[in-house]
Amino acid sequence: MEPLKVLLVDDDPDLGRMMKLLLSREAPHCSFHFAEGGRECLEYLRDNEADCILSDYQMPGMDGMQLMLTLKEQGSGVPFIFLTAQGNEEVARDALKSGASDYFTKEAGLAHFARIVNSVEQAVSKRQAELAKMRADRDWEETFDAIDDLITLQRTDYTIERGNRAACKALATDCEGIVGKKCYELYHGTSGPIPECPAAELLEGSSAVVTHEVGLGDRVFEVKVCPVTDDGSFDRFVHIAKDITARKKAEDSLLHEKKKLEAILANIGDGISIVDRDFTVVYQNRAHVEIVGPHIGEFCYQAYEHKDGVCEGCPVSESFMDGGIHSVRRSPTTDKGLKHVDITSSPLVDTDGNIVAGIEVVKDVTAKKLAEDALKESEERFRTLFESAGDAIFMMDRNTFLDCNQKAVEMFGCRDKSEIVGHSPVEFSPDKQPDGRPSLNMALEYISAALRNMPQRFYWKHTRKDGGTFDAEVSLNAFSSKWRVYLLAIVRDVTARKLAEDALRREKDFTETVLNSIPGVFYVVDDQARLVRWNKRYAENIGMKPDELRSLNVLDTVAEENRELASSKIKEVMSDRKDVTAELNVLEKGEKKVPYLCTGSPLVADGRTYLVGMGIDITERKLAEEAVANSNRALTTLLDSVNFGMMVVGRDRVIRMANRAALALMGYNDESEVVGRTCHNFICPAEAGKCPVIDLGMCLDLSERVLLSRDGERISILKSVSPAIIGGEDVLIETFVDISGKNKHKPAPEC
Repeated sequence: MEPLKVLLVDDDPDLGRMMKLLLSREAPHCSFHFAEGGRECLEYLRDNEADCILSDYQMPGMDGMQLMLTLKEQGSGVPFIFLTAQGNEEVARDALKSGASDYFTKEAGLAHFARIVNSVEQAVSKRQAELAKMRADRDWEETFDAIDDLITLQRTDYTIERGNRAACKALATDCEGIVGKKCYELYHGTSGPIPECPAAELLEGSSAVVTHEVGLGDRVFEVKVCPVTDDGSFDRFVHIAKDITARKKAEDSLLHEKKKLEAILANIGDGISIVDRDFTVVYQNRAHVEIVGPHIGEFCYQAYEHKDGVCEGCPVSESFMDGGIHSVRRSPTTDKGLKHVDITSSPLVDTDGNIVAGIEVVKDVTAKKLAEDALKESEERFRTLFESAGDAIFMMDRNTFLDCNQKAVEMFGCRDKSEIVGHSPVEFSPDKQPDGRPSLNMALEYISAALRNMPQRFYWKHTRKDGGTFDAEVSLNAFSSKWRVYLLAIVRDVTARKLAEDALRREKDFTETVLNSIPGVFYVVDDQARLVRWNKRYAENIGMKPDELRSLNVLDTVAEENRELASSKIKEVMSDRKDVTAELNVLEKGEKKVPYLCTGSPLVADGRTYLVGMGIDITERKLAEEAVANSNRALTTLLDSVNFGMMVVGRDRVIRMANRAALALMGYNDESEVVGRTCHNFICPAEAGKCPVIDLGMCLDLSERVLLSRDGERISILKSVSPAIIGGEDVLIETFVDISGKNKHKPAPEC
């Protein structure tokens, strides 16, 4: 510990040296220095520090009081103690009032040096404590102002006492502009608290800490208010406003994508199911249930094939093994008889690339046996094209290959990467390109432009290792890594792309063929009753050309006695989003009235509602009933068929989605009462930080757990939790059923 530095100031050098000697003996832990008079003291302090000053009161030129006041004007806070030979109580009182730490007479001080030393130590300790508090206050202020959230300290009458830099900047030009103002005036421009004011709720005593989301213009804030107590009394509170506009927009975007996905799945006519790694069916869409029946929670090989183990040649099993897409033709016996179905399986992977489940797309081809060979050939071509598709990717340092993928090795006919890395792309090019320009000059031009942050995309003739050539499309972009600029080159074989485009055209033609093969007329109508899509049979029966059908008002094709009914059915679909059926007399070729059984279902796409349906000549009743049933099954909302509770929970423990079965089990009427809430201590009794899946790493697969209902009832459930990727987000899909009746007296573990 460094000695205390004490500066003695006196106009009598002999007396000063004597006092220095005596005080040094009394306080060996102190370092005493002497200054002859006030001005010498000031000179000394310009280049030296002192922890305390012991000064004579009466000195010529500048007395002790003038010296002390001068030091204070200079901003010095060094403790100042007077030693005087001719003092009195009035002088001592003036000295202490002016800021002196203590006052001693020399007569008394000579006999009581211990008191003087004690006074010095106390004055220095007090000063050091003051400096520490100043530093702490400064650190707190800097921390307070560094927070991005808008923080204000308010009295219980909503008057702002102070705010951090973010609050001052957001609510006024400086902090003086908010102090003394009412919170609601600055935030909302109102004359009183808004109805959803969290501070008002706090003041009502309903909660120790209140948090609400509050809108402010086009921004959304999460506002938290906390009471500030002093000796048990509550007279102020802290108001923290966090801008969550970006988060809310992201949530809205996610909800929009969810609804869009639901609309797409609801209008897919093929059956879709998801099977986990244990081959347990965890999801079926409506079309899948219609084809094979409801089997969620069952092993797929037992439900579909009545076997005790995985089926031979199972496409899901093959996808699990190699991560590829596999297809197979099956003929299961269902509740509705023998079905011929085509099953296409693909792997479902998590963000780490691990296969967590298999997706099966089931197409009922019972009525399309005649097209089986052609369809099989098309699928084989598509699968072959998919498995052979891919781009060659290179990383380059100017005109030298640094690395490449395996596809590049295969595309350029090399044995391994060593035949490419370290070489130039010109070595895999003919001397001249098809336009006659030298390959070297053209390559340098493209490379130079890409290095200037000008992405390049161009046609190129390449040569393989064996000298053969192929046409390619090259994409060239610059990127930076560790202060260096590299090039990323993607080479695509144009031949493969053309083959893929041909396959897509064939698939489109196939779709058109399917629509034209429907045993009835197919139509899509907008909210103005205008025809926007139809099949060939519709055009033939109505007797109009494509140009005449575009924007045709379908009511004009309905007999006059049925137009009002047809119009009401269209409005019912558009307004109420209901499925409708009506028997209408349709004017074929503008004259002949033909009775049709017409259906209509809502389809929401790109923010607009359409009517999708088909009409069948009632004279072929059996065929019409089957077609209408197939159409309705393909257009029924996906989630209406789910008969178990299902929720989607984010890794942040916030609920993203709950189906109707889950809401009913918990006692809620609307999904908005649940979505956006944190699951623990809401629907799950587990405490924060102790989630069995997220925090404890447990695997829940048909495990008995507890679910909290709206009124606090603990419901025993059988629960499974599976990770999934929805809309690019890593989430948990929780499925559960009520087993409280079975385990009425057996407590279940927390979910």
